[in-house]
Amino acid sequence: MANYTFKDYVDGVVSLLANLKVENGGLAKTLKAYGGEITINVNGLFYYASRPLPMVLVEVDGAEYAPGGHPYHTQTTRLNIYVVTDSERSDEQAFERSSELLDDIRTLLLGQSLLATEMRLLLESEQKMDATPDFCFYLATYTFVNPRIAEA
Repeated sequence: MANYTFKDYVDGVVSLLANLKVENGGLAKTLKAYGGEITINVNGLFYYASRPLPMVLVEVDGAEYAPGGHPYHTQTTRLNIYVVTDSERSDEQAFERSSELLDDIRTLLLGQSLLATEMRLLLESEQKMDATPDFCFYLATYTFVNPRIAEA
């Protein structure tokens, strides 16, 4: 198994989620690697600097390493998937869109292998981060294990 970069992991997940895009029949108008689109002000409120919504953003949250059989290490990586939806009609509709996207993400990712390897994506958590009359913001965290990170 290769020594993949965090960018490789994010690109692999974005590829697995391609069916979420509007042009592929999904709900997401934006699907990409996270690039600072979400900011938090001093009052703890979230702002969404980019449009269009709904958007799904993917980033690596971090990785932990444990010794494996020499010369390898085991890497456990956490991926954050941000789901931000809006609605001109009601906060209930924004919530429904978020729920549908989270369901679709689970369907597309659970049990799938990443980067044509044996690494299986596992759902760790889903939580609501913010909700206003116009927006819903959820965070889904997935983990996977790469058992063969070679020492340099």
